[in-house]
Amino acid sequence: MYHRIIFLLLKASLAHAQSSSDSGHWPTATIDSGVIIGTTAVLPLETGVVHKFLGVPFASPPERFRPSRPPPPWESPYNATIKYNRACYQNYIYSDDTREKLMNLVTGGAPPPEESEDCLTLDVYAPAPATNETKKAVLFWIYGGSYRTGSNCNPNYDGSSFAANQDVILVSPNYRLNVHGFPGNPELKAPDQNLGLLDLRLALEWTRRNIAAFGGDADKITLIGQSAGAAIVDMFISAPPDPLPFRAAIMDSGQATYNGAAASPGWAWNSLAEVVNCTGNAIQVYKCMRATPAKTLKRASENHVIWFGPPVQDGATWSKSPRRNRLNSTEENPLMARVPILIGSNHDEGAIYTTGVTSATAFLQSHYGLSHASAQALLAYYPIVPGGNITSEEDRATAVMSESSFTCPARFVYEDSTTAGIPAWRYFFDASFANSELVPGAYHASEIPLVFGTYDRDNVTTFQIQVSAAMEKAWADFAKNPSEGPGWDMAKVAVFGGGATPGQGDDGRPVMELSDVNWMDARCFLYEP
Repeated sequence: MYHRIIFLLLKASLAHAQSSSDSGHWPTATIDSGVIIGTTAVLPLETGVVHKFLGVPFASPPERFRPSRPPPPWESPYNATIKYNRACYQNYIYSDDTREKLMNLVTGGAPPPEESEDCLTLDVYAPAPATNETKKAVLFWIYGGSYRTGSNCNPNYDGSSFAANQDVILVSPNYRLNVHGFPGNPELKAPDQNLGLLDLRLALEWTRRNIAAFGGDADKITLIGQSAGAAIVDMFISAPPDPLPFRAAIMDSGQATYNGAAASPGWAWNSLAEVVNCTGNAIQVYKCMRATPAKTLKRASENHVIWFGPPVQDGATWSKSPRRNRLNSTEENPLMARVPILIGSNHDEGAIYTTGVTSATAFLQSHYGLSHASAQALLAYYPIVPGGNITSEEDRATAVMSESSFTCPARFVYEDSTTAGIPAWRYFFDASFANSELVPGAYHASEIPLVFGTYDRDNVTTFQIQVSAAMEKAWADFAKNPSEGPGWDMAKVAVFGGGATPGQGDDGRPVMELSDVNWMDARCFLYEP
């Protein structure tokens, strides 16, 4: 009824607009479920009109712990003009200080979204149709959040700048998280353990079927993800759907080939079942967990620090041997998706997690499970040097986390890909700006507002604008022509940001420069697979 009322209002508005020779005010698209009505936007200082279709269902309301299914058709046009602040159920289990910073990253500084199991919607940001009807390249965005947090509600993920400035389409789906998306129930069979990945496969199928209605080309889809989203992109590469629904992949600060420990089904599921008093045999526990209110599951898992995710390495949605398959992949026997990739990381990825660390040894023991002796041996390669890059115990912990979990794995995936004859490009982000600095440095996810062009316009610097434009263009150019790459020699690493730091001048600082891999990878021998 609600959407019917909205449609009647929109119909009246359309009639008025047509009488005013402004029939494009409410863009429409006909997809396989029916007609949807979107809205338009013109970015400040830009002339390109963006068509936005928000909160479009790509699945029926999901049944808990079961694969999602396509939505039924609707009879009346669907109102996709309003961005509802709704996310799949979240799970924050960090300490108060880290929790606050990560919530800021996940929400983009916006109010926390309403959480619901009925959350499987997507947003489409498209340039207004061109008169020559050229089909656009498509970016399929997968957010991060450690498989427990995140949603397409984050304003930093708004694809309007990509559409207006780069003439590409961005599709941004939600997917189920924590116990709802990666339940770890040992009684479930593959691929039902990885329901969140199945949600994304369904969203990708939806995109293939419907993107032409928005001016897109179903054969020009590039997957793009950050953090856990980047790992999911790598999972798609390692165990791709058939036929292959994408032609390229971008992985920002994440991958699923190295240090990507898969979940061991059982512990989290059984622990949560015990806390919410679901007892009996496996079937009884399953039925009880299905019937327990979602808010009860959320509260119990957070209060008792029960950690769901990463996905299960089931062989169906994530290869059981991704590195071996990549290295052994050939054109004749691909074993995986042999698509061009763009992969990279940030200089200070770990800084968001290491604020306040006073003992790098203790941090490595608690975070990585290293023995005291092993932690000390590793940290010998990260000495404190007054006036250098590492001047404190916190810096040591940040450097280890940044290199072991992000920089070096990005290098290994890049090198393995080129060894197998797969086109691969690598970037490195090294900048921090005063109007967006949660913690000092180029921390985890700090590049996203620059890539998306959604950075804060208050107190923005000219150099910040230039870095954003360069990164956004490189990502879009890669999506438009993956075989040609993002605009630099595959043998070099593109370093964006030139080490910009608040309080320092930017005169003469390069927006992007090409570099050999030596200086950023000097300690990667410590983490060789």
